[in-house]
Amino acid sequence: MDCNFLCEKKLAAESPLLHRLFKDSVVVLQNILTSYQSIFPSYTDHSSLHSMQVANFCNNLIAENISKMTATECFVLLMACYLHDTGMGIPENEINDYFDSLGLTPEDSTFEIKECIRKNHNDFSSVFVKKKSNFFDFPNEAIATAIAEVARGHRNVDLFDEENYPSEIDAGEFGRIRLPYLASLIRLADEIDIAADRIPLLLVDYELVALDEKCVREHEKHRAIRHLIINSDNLVMQVHTDDESLFEEICQLRNKVKNTLDYCRRVVEKRTPFVLAQNDILIDRI
Repeated sequence: MDCNFLCEKKLAAESPLLHRLFKDSVVVLQNILTSYQSIFPSYTDHSSLHSMQVANFCNNLIAENISKMTATECFVLLMACYLHDTGMGIPENEINDYFDSLGLTPEDSTFEIKECIRKNHNDFSSVFVKKKSNFFDFPNEAIATAIAEVARGHRNVDLFDEENYPSEIDAGEFGRIRLPYLASLIRLADEIDIAADRIPLLLVDYELVALDEKCVREHEKHRAIRHLIINSDNLVMQVHTDDESLFEEICQLRNKVKNTLDYCRRVVEKRTPFVLAQNDILIDRI
């Protein structure tokens, strides 16, 4: 099955209105998504290139499940893919507003503020979506809420918590939106964007990277993972390195991804009518 642009194709075929809104939003977001660089210039990519990769991974994870999804769910998922990291680049003049909205009071130091943003960026992304929903001209408040919740769910959120993370949202004439499945997809897709193309040369300040041993090691790790392949029943990390200590770190990363995969599989199985077919992540040392 050709999974390229799977959700967008369904969206274009079944809801031209939502498809147009998505396309218009992507154009605007390309500039917004580079704002993280002013705060985290040595970090891995969080731009629209990362968003596109996350959407591509979601399409491949969905595969045959696309027949069970509605056009509205495709819209919510695609928008969340492009909005899930907006919290990494919140405007400097709005930082206090974002902190206040979550009841956060970090110490007044550049390091503490950055750490607070990094740790809570999924929540900040949700706040961003809600604050800017009129700007994106979302069809109704329920859809805006769903996008915010799926973006928030890409990390940290307990997707088993039915009280704080409902099974679905009623979007009126646009139908129901089943949040746990969409959040599980984006959480796993974000987690597996770990290959070499996560560190595009044009988007990384390597002079700053060189000053931080931890960043240097992280970049070496990503460069060693040449590709991440999604098969029908597993994920494969293609790795090339002669550095055994680096390979051991990559094995540890593989275990971290496996934990996320297992968690998302359980959420999808217990809380949704969908299936997450991939059950393991392998390392192919090339």
